[in-house]
Amino acid sequence: MWDISAHFLDSPWLWPQLWNANPEIENPHLIYPGDVLQLIWVDGQPRLSSKPYNRVSPEIREERKDPLSTLARDLMVPFLGQDRLMTPEEIDALPRIYGAQDGRSILSSFDDIYVDQVIDGTTEWGVFRVLPLVERADGGREARVHPLRHVANVVVKRTDGDNSVVRIRTAGQEISLNDVLMPLAPVQDFNDVNALSFLPTSAPQGIDGAIVADVEDFTLQDKHQVVVLNRGVSDGLSRGHVLMVNREGAKVQTTSDGYRYLEVEWFYKRGDSLPPYAIGEVVVLRSYVDFSIAVVTAARDPIKVGDTLTAPPLEVNE
Repeated sequence: MWDISAHFLDSPWLWPQLWNANPEIENPHLIYPGDVLQLIWVDGQPRLSSKPYNRVSPEIREERKDPLSTLARDLMVPFLGQDRLMTPEEIDALPRIYGAQDGRSILSSFDDIYVDQVIDGTTEWGVFRVLPLVERADGGREARVHPLRHVANVVVKRTDGDNSVVRIRTAGQEISLNDVLMPLAPVQDFNDVNALSFLPTSAPQGIDGAIVADVEDFTLQDKHQVVVLNRGVSDGLSRGHVLMVNREGAKVQTTSDGYRYLEVEWFYKRGDSLPPYAIGEVVVLRSYVDFSIAVVTAARDPIKVGDTLTAPPLEVNE
């Protein structure tokens, strides 16, 4: 419904006007393949109705339809099942990659990889890259977390003294010394229609924040890349909240020759800032107490760490 509103009414936030508690659409966020929807106008207002599917010839039909997900399944699934932000103290307690017998630093699927602790051989383990620390200190709150990037899955081969020896089962990239291991959380909600078809809603009005890290550790981010926000549950954010990404406006300096853009400010050379402007949107995938993980769903310019966040403006259709 959110996407339909964005396509036909130029704003995703007008979806309640399309649904309008229409009894033909039981859940406006669960639309199934094969559903036929009609966009009509009633008293000058848009309405969406569901057209029943009629078949004139008798036949046996097995019906098993999954609803269309809000975001692509292959985009959502990697981030629903794993904790990706941890405090330094939590990370210190995790087992780490200790090394390989031949002394190589970049480890492959053919290596016996040593772990600095004895770990449970019946558990499925993920290997995570610890990314640089991100911090926030505002409103009397102080918090620090490391983003963790999932790089591989491993299985325990044997125990060797105080160490476990593991082998790579699947890998997105090479394992390095000091990568940490965590048991892979069981993913119980991938088949739950509400897990992948959540309701995108505007973040609470008045919220402000910033992008503080990129899970892939890139300099610039585009659509479908995953970022860390310095706002979380304590700020009213939860999964499905949508925020606008804003870029600081250009600085303009007044000179004897007129106006010109100021590339770098110095204490003796300052300019006036033009207002910030929207460059994209992010949707929260997973929220923690003080931070959140979000996916970029729109980007008119490359997004980068430091870009600010606000709630989308409320739009009223009169």
